[in-house]
Amino acid sequence: MTKTDHDENSAPATTTEPAAGATATEPATTTTDVDSADAPRVLDEAAWAEAHDDDADEDDAPLHFGAVAEGAADEDEGEDEGAAAEAADVAARPDVELTMAEQPEIPVSLIDEDALWVVKRLRAKGFEAYLTGGCVRDLLLGRTPKDFDVATVAHPNQVRAVFRNCRLVGRRFRLAHVFFPSGKVIETATFRANPTDTLEDLTEDLLVERDNVFGNVEEDARRRDLTINGLFYDPIGGKVLDFVDGRRDLEARLVRTIGDPDIRFQEDPVRILRAIKFATRLGFGFDDKTWDAMTRHAAGLLRCAPARLQEELLRLLTSTHAMAAWALCERAGVVQVILPELVDALAMPLEPRPVEARPVRLTTAALSTPTMTPGVTTPSSEAASAGEPATGDAAQGDSPAVTVADATDAPVAAVAAAAIAPGSASEPAPADTDHAAPSTSPPLPPTAEERKARLAAMLAALDEVRRRDADVTSAALWSALLVPVYEAMAQSTTSFDGWFGHASERWTERLRLTRHDRERIPQLFLAQDDLGAHKRRGQHARAVVVRPSFREALLVLALRLWSAQQPLDEVAAWKVVAQHFGVPYQQPRSEKNRMRAAGRQGGGGRDRGRDRGRGGGGRGRGSRDRGRGGRR
Repeated sequence: MTKTDHDENSAPATTTEPAAGATATEPATTTTDVDSADAPRVLDEAAWAEAHDDDADEDDAPLHFGAVAEGAADEDEGEDEGAAAEAADVAARPDVELTMAEQPEIPVSLIDEDALWVVKRLRAKGFEAYLTGGCVRDLLLGRTPKDFDVATVAHPNQVRAVFRNCRLVGRRFRLAHVFFPSGKVIETATFRANPTDTLEDLTEDLLVERDNVFGNVEEDARRRDLTINGLFYDPIGGKVLDFVDGRRDLEARLVRTIGDPDIRFQEDPVRILRAIKFATRLGFGFDDKTWDAMTRHAAGLLRCAPARLQEELLRLLTSTHAMAAWALCERAGVVQVILPELVDALAMPLEPRPVEARPVRLTTAALSTPTMTPGVTTPSSEAASAGEPATGDAAQGDSPAVTVADATDAPVAAVAAAAIAPGSASEPAPADTDHAAPSTSPPLPPTAEERKARLAAMLAALDEVRRRDADVTSAALWSALLVPVYEAMAQSTTSFDGWFGHASERWTERLRLTRHDRERIPQLFLAQDDLGAHKRRGQHARAVVVRPSFREALLVLALRLWSAQQPLDEVAAWKVVAQHFGVPYQQPRSEKNRMRAAGRQGGGGRDRGRDRGRGGGGRGRGSRDRGRGGRR
């Protein structure tokens, strides 16, 4: 990491005073200094925000799976009257010398150096501070943490006084975000107590709407949702702090609430979705009392903030365990509560559409192309049949691998150039023709069981895409859920557009479905018809690939084909068309480091321009063409 000079708030000097908050029994230790040579280079947060401010309209931006539902408070909003006094107190504190354990329970090499530096800085200023939550859980399980969080006795304004690269965010409770140049944000929270523990008599409504009762480390552990998330690690003393028997449940591979599960799920029903997320991600089972309470209190989800519900739902869909999580949500009654319209649509009887009113498009490729198993490398059948030279990698003798992963990234350049060039004299006659249905009896729409099986297959395909680290917008996630309904209603007299219009209104109220997604989802389904071979020529092809929703629509098509065990040749061909016209077609990759910048959390508008560009055919961050395209 680059070493730079820092001011007095960035790198403390050392003295001989003992560190506050150190454990009572200290193992053999060695002395270390938190000096400017060891401190990581920090980020000027104001400059970072200015560089990433696209001045986007809040309702135009799609909600991504990593988005945080609660709006962020501005840096100077809600400061209490004692903020200046707290800052002065921090400035007056002498820096103390720290000693690191020689034999820590968790090797220092496994801990993120920026998170470790944040803990050291707080401890050097005399504040008790630990690593907490999922990072401790994952390290004890031998997994690589997605991010590192810090918990401290310092109040939010005191944390801001320690770090000049810090910003306070949050409405439900205040958090300090410490920024680093790589885009990494170390979330630093103050120890809190359970608000209901401070009440003499419990009210009938246990829902916690404000959570700003400060406490100590043990109270903070006992207020958390699950035992496996209530662990703390002291990297200075090298000890794990376990007040809730979390290590026991890690060894037993059980998801269990801290305290009475009925009270815990009434305080915050969203914990039901979080319990399902961790059970599927870690492969854990449920404690019996915890599972029974989840099923009893699923209806309480409707009392939670709508944006939090959508956030947790999208996180389940992008967890790489969406199929298992959806099955648990159905068993617990969660889907029936938050998406009853989808449940009804998957089970409703549908009348078949009269065959004379529905022409059937028969394609030569669909009749002659052999079924391709995902993951098997195959050459392009179209290029072979046309006898045209391949382009790109295929021209060098490499046969492209067409898999569900390739449907999100690698180019497949094996379509004849004549099939792309507009107005080419050598362009072959279209192989697609409209014919009347060969049978007088209309095909029946899929049954309820077939629709549910189709949804499970779509979620399995989505899991595979996410395992390949492809980013998926919220509109594409919603579309993946709705594919079985769309395909079934396409063969029936029921209008999908009419049904979705009604359902989206309910989801806007219940889950805060964004305006962008309400408009984009129908566009993605309309684009499925346009992604047929009959549109892959000349100016028709260009009109399809230049749409802002092209990449999302192509991803939905890939998911549909892969989940139905159909060949992905059509996806590969459209990639070649996009490459020919210079249009981006690769799906963006998920960020390596979790970005929890204030703009990503709503309210401020920062960073949302980048989010909008991920879903469409944007040509790079800051492109005005991309911004306007997202609002068409």
